[in-house]
Amino acid sequence: TLCKNGVRIATIEHLLSALVGLNVDNLIVELDGEEIPILDGSPRYWVEEIKKVGIAELDKERKYITLKENITYTDAQNGIEIIGIPDDDFKITTYINYKTKVLGEQTARYSETDDYETELSKCRTFVFLHEIEFLQKANLIKGGDVDNALIFVNKELSEDDLNRLATLFNKDIAKLDVHEGILNNVQKHFDNEPARHKLLDFIGDLSLIGGRIKEIGRASCRERVSPDV
Repeated sequence: TLCKNGVRIATIEHLLSALVGLNVDNLIVELDGEEIPILDGSPRYWVEEIKKVGIAELDKERKYITLKENITYTDAQNGIEIIGIPDDDFKITTYINYKTKVLGEQTARYSETDDYETELSKCRTFVFLHEIEFLQKANLIKGGDVDNALIFVNKELSEDDLNRLATLFNKDIAKLDVHEGILNNVQKHFDNEPARHKLLDFIGDLSLIGGRIKEIGRASCRERVSPDV
């Protein structure tokens, strides 16, 4: 969530990630609501629409940030560690472990030579079933649906559980099912789709530092989405 002068804009990471993935860093985003639409839970539709209108190259140097030494951030309470290491190439590795059998440990890797659209853009957000009611009570996930998130089920569902989910998502209870630990037979695009989604989230979050992280000896001009977007 971004906040300034009393204005709050939520769920920005997927759109920002798509822009970074398409090498865009100069544009204006106009909204008529306080949250970026969740769409299918991934950046894929942002990528598709931006590519349709086209990208213009600008005759101006891009702003870069150079990493001169190792940087480490640790949040022990939540089990989070981020390490930035200077390198000749820009690449990101994510590792997730929620200590649940249904998801397990996962790793994903991405570099600028990889194709963002095919490797990351389709990867949807994910949530555990036990988190659903908490989010609902917090007046969140208003755009949530069994079709725009991978919902991992780490317990056996009772009839009461299914009834609550059917009410929450406005679905026929007969159409709710669990397949390989995921609610409603939503097929994963990749075996490590959750780790890939966390990676694309991080790419979007990282764009907020105000410039691209520069590899040694590399520079380029900025690009923007064409005015038709």
